[in-house]
Amino acid sequence: MQVNILELENVLIQELDIFSKLEKNIIDKKKHLVKSDIESVRIVDIEIEKLSDLIKDLEFKKAKILSKTGKNLNLSKVIEELEDKNKAKTLSLLKEKIKTIVSNIYRQNNINSQLIEHSLKLIEHTVKIITNVFMPESSAYNSLGRVKKNQVQTGVSSISQEA
Repeated sequence: MQVNILELENVLIQELDIFSKLEKNIIDKKKHLVKSDIESVRIVDIEIEKLSDLIKDLEFKKAKILSKTGKNLNLSKVIEELEDKNKAKTLSLLKEKIKTIVSNIYRQNNINSQLIEHSLKLIEHTVKIITNVFMPESSAYNSLGRVKKNQVQTGVSSISQEA
């Protein structure tokens, strides 16, 4: 096998570092979303985008290293076929750490998406209330122009309770 193990290990270490930073940024984003600090969310999003670009570059680099095997092997297969069991263990540990962090990022990103969705519902509800105050005649009719029957109030909770 002609894979440069040291180069592969270096790429995995770099990936682990960047994924750790990404995880921290996504957790920070949640805090800013809960506080409704939109400017901070924007700044964190820019940093997340930069880190994502770095990850993409490292993934390309890793694929290039793995392609040198000539057998189209993935990382697990390369680790499996390594003769140096200490290096195999090191690479395997790095792979598992990355996998755990990526799982945490995915979970936290889903929470952030739900917070954003909830915020949008709050905004939509607020706009409806404001519209009803300034144009009360429109609140009695639905989008088809028909008189609304028994309008049901929807309970909207605060974003802090959802977090």
